[in-house]
Amino acid sequence: MTWARLDDQFPEHPKVVGISNAAFRLHVTALCYASRYQTEGHLPPAALRVIGGRKQLIQELVNAQLWELNGQAWLIHDYLDYNPSREQLQQANEQKRIAGAKGAAMRWSRQKP
Repeated sequence: MTWARLDDQFPEHPKVVGISNAAFRLHVTALCYASRYQTEGHLPPAALRVIGGRKQLIQELVNAQLWELNGQAWLIHDYLDYNPSREQLQQANEQKRIAGAKGAAMRWSRQKP
């Protein structure tokens, strides 16, 4: 499981206070989507259909400078400033896997007579 990181002052940020409740919900949902699927903040059109990205709300987020057009997709502005990259997540998962394997080996060696 991954976690989307939000600063506890996020709802009061100057870019955020002016958007509608629906746009706020879309933005938070997009942050969760990007974290879950390790997209590094990239949102392809198919993802927007899944999370309810209506054109009006997308434009509202672009106008607020929370999202940017990136070719045929969208990018959550500054996503990687607050959330780990795909590579960082993979490294952390590998470290956890290695630590788990070491722990299991230690338990196994202690159980032998």
